[in-house]
Amino acid sequence: MDPTSLILPAIRAALEAVLPDVCIQRNLRRNGRVLSYQDFHVSLDDYTDVSLFAIGKGAMPMADALHDLLSVCSPKTLVITKTHHADAFRTKKNDSVLFKSSDVIIHEGAHPYPDASSVEAGEIITRFLKERKRNSLLICGITGGASALAVSPIPGIHFDTIKLINRTLLSSGADIREVNLVRSRLDTLKRGGFVNLLDNSVHPVAFILSDVIGDPIETISSGLTFHPRAKNFIIGNNSLACEALSVYARSLGFAPEIKTNSLAGDALEQGKMIAHEIMAAGNNKFLIYGGETTVKITGSGKGGRNQELALAAGLELANAGNQECTVVAFGTDGTDGPTDAAGAWVNGLTMDRARRSGLDPEYFLKENDSYNFFNSAGSLIKTGPTGTNVSDIIFAFRPLKASA
Repeated sequence: MDPTSLILPAIRAALEAVLPDVCIQRNLRRNGRVLSYQDFHVSLDDYTDVSLFAIGKGAMPMADALHDLLSVCSPKTLVITKTHHADAFRTKKNDSVLFKSSDVIIHEGAHPYPDASSVEAGEIITRFLKERKRNSLLICGITGGASALAVSPIPGIHFDTIKLINRTLLSSGADIREVNLVRSRLDTLKRGGFVNLLDNSVHPVAFILSDVIGDPIETISSGLTFHPRAKNFIIGNNSLACEALSVYARSLGFAPEIKTNSLAGDALEQGKMIAHEIMAAGNNKFLIYGGETTVKITGSGKGGRNQELALAAGLELANAGNQECTVVAFGTDGTDGPTDAAGAWVNGLTMDRARRSGLDPEYFLKENDSYNFFNSAGSLIKTGPTGTNVSDIIFAFRPLKASA
């Protein structure tokens, strides 16, 4: 089996289950002017006004789907997303005028490192919240990435300090809970500050696509709507994507197993572990891991946690002389670290070819330069912006073999 014929379709199968518009359409219904989610119902007629706010890497498709549901209200809409994600969504929809309304603001911020556009996003959000009418309804669509996309420093904290803290945290090996806990202490929007800016008579309801292990409201997007006044609903997460991937693998004849949805820790060590687990597995096995690892950056290279994990896994496979097993690691948002790749795939043959070409994988791993290694090896995964974000997925498989 050529692994490349399986990898991209498998990735698509996982992503399609957690696209924000798919999650909205699967979970929310509108009957007349009553919006429903499971046993939660809200009548749009009970409010003087209805507004829509969406933020994150998946904000465009989330806002598009919610806007369709709320079309009877023509809601004033604010969308905050990552740079280039708005145009990518327009291209995908083949629609240059989204939402069919002039009362829509779309702003793009920076990620993973906030910049001036992120501060501007924070100012736009603050104005938008303070303008909401009394006794109004604010529908929110939240996806991962908001922590960097919108920044509103607390008084006395200079933005340069926040930038330095962000870079230090993201290169330290801290996990997303730890990173967002620190972020929330420096920002007026985070950890429920978003809701505090609303008039007490405004009712916020948030539909959330989780990119954090365990789906903690206080951590996803640094807990914008983590507040007693807000109603929060998780409509999609990593588990949903892994289940879809498992179904796809089984349809091909594999025996899939979801090993965990809470993979964490050092990417290098987890890559080694996954390589050993797939080598020890039987024929036709397809192992699935969801979660988010970390990288402690000590080198001067370019890469991301998924590429680093794949490089470490490939080294273990090659050193064991295994040329059958393949490991694939990718970020569901389509980006892995500050690169244009979602991740990478690798097997023992990848490493052998690279070494014959004069590439030293151990050197690239030491320098945290996995991107340049896989770019030369020809096994980067590039999806472009996917429109969703439910953390990372890693899968490992042996080629299919006929039963005896």
